[in-house]
Amino acid sequence: MNLVNLDLGCGSMHHEGFIRVDNNPVHDPDVLMDMQDYVKTLLDDSIEAIICTHTIEFLEGVEIYEFMNNLHRILKPNGILRISVSSVVLPSGKINPKAWTVPLLKTHFSPDTFDCFLGGPTFKYRGVKSWVLRDVNFTEQGEYTVWMFPDAD
Repeated sequence: MNLVNLDLGCGSMHHEGFIRVDNNPVHDPDVLMDMQDYVKTLLDDSIEAIICTHTIEFLEGVEIYEFMNNLHRILKPNGILRISVSSVVLPSGKINPKAWTVPLLKTHFSPDTFDCFLGGPTFKYRGVKSWVLRDVNFTEQGEYTVWMFPDAD
């Protein structure tokens, strides 16, 4: 059986073994489609791994809940999701000026933002599905990356 891995909002990146999905033809993706629309077309439990590198910041806050629920739905029970965002704070606690430099960003993140998917204070807001945190990386430059897998609920 072939493994299916997705790079959603791939931009110009190329990850070996991943289907590249982007809505910008300049990046020559494998699938030229909005990532939110694309994931809605996929079957439940059909994906092994998903990468979202600096893409969910372009979604409105309420869109993120639906998007994350769709990722939860399409990932296999042991599938892994890797999300990288620019945090508004640096590990030192100082404000990250780079997090505010892209006018197209609709949502800003901090390390606490992902708590809403992990049982934090806004958990179950808008019917959010539960995730399990596997790992975190927070660089000095403010890139915050989480690896999560779907909770069995």
